Amino acid sequence: MALGARSPYRSFQRLRAAIGSLAIALPFVLPIGYIITGGNGILGSVSAYYYTDMRNIFVGVLCAIGGALFAYKDAPWQDMWTKLAAIAAVLVAFFPTDQGGLHTVVGTLHTIFAVSLFALLAVTSYFLLTKDDIAKGGYPTAKDRKAKEHRNIIYRVSGGFLIVCALLVVVVSLLPSDTGIWLFWVEALGLFFIGITWVIKGNWFISRIPYLSP
Repeated sequence: MALGARSPYRSFQRLRAAIGSLAIALPFVLPIGYIITGGNGILGSVSAYYYTDMRNIFVGVLCAIGGALFAYKDAPWQDMWTKLAAIAAVLVAFFPTDQGGLHTVVGTLHTIFAVSLFALLAVTSYFLLTKDDIAKGGYPTAKDRKAKEHRNIIYRVSGGFLIVCALLVVVVSLLPSDTGIWLFWVEALGLFFIGITWVIKGNWFISRIPYLSP
């Protein structure tokens, strides 16, 4: 039976695409908005925009990602990981990073939650999204199976890079406060790989790509 526009599957596709597009957009929107509102250049981390006029955007997008991850449902073995990631995303928003080189308990918790978000979504990408969708009957044709294999390559690459980004967040956070914008690029890269994973999982923009389209 054809899936209607209002079907749960189509809704979850859109939810996946929303998670991905928000993650990709965040490291672009924050610096651009900061400059438009009178700021100068790129700050040392994505999280540092909490202390600018872009605070509401930063918190709002992370909460939106968290809400979408929490509402997302697929196979039962995915639910726990996505819900934990949802909680981590919201906690990253509400436990701000350290400001002005000071090291605080709240700032340390922020780093822990950020690393947890990357690590949880790395596990989701590498181990869970690569599984066959048994609920929809798997991939019966050779074309579908090959497209799934190609998508799995992207999921595994994204998961691997997310682990690297999580480790780099820890390393850069332990360095002296004057580390330029290294942490910004690490966080932006992590958000990009989160985004590309979920955009593809949501089948957004890939319907015309033969090697990826289901």
